[in-house]
Amino acid sequence: MARSQTELMSELWILRDRVTILEHLLTEANILEEGQLDQFEPPEALAAKLREDSDAFAARIVGAGHRQQYTVEGLKKGAALAVSGLDKEEED
Repeated sequence: MARSQTELMSELWILRDRVTILEHLLTEANILEEGQLDQFEPPEALAAKLREDSDAFAARIVGAGHRQQYTVEGLKKGAALAVSGLDKEEED
């Protein structure tokens, strides 16, 4: 499990690094303005595609080896419940 997490962290860092470089190059070439990517709001069709892709990604990563399907929203709710449960334990 630790090895898979390390591999995922490595891949994520590589992707973040490459995206940062691409943003820099696009800004330098006057294709993007500084901060434009952060302010971008995708049109509904693209937003739906991004949600679909993120749910599929979550299912592949978190659901690996399990038949249960996971969604990003479901994971957020589970995390919120876990945190609220921890808060209640601290009060006791």
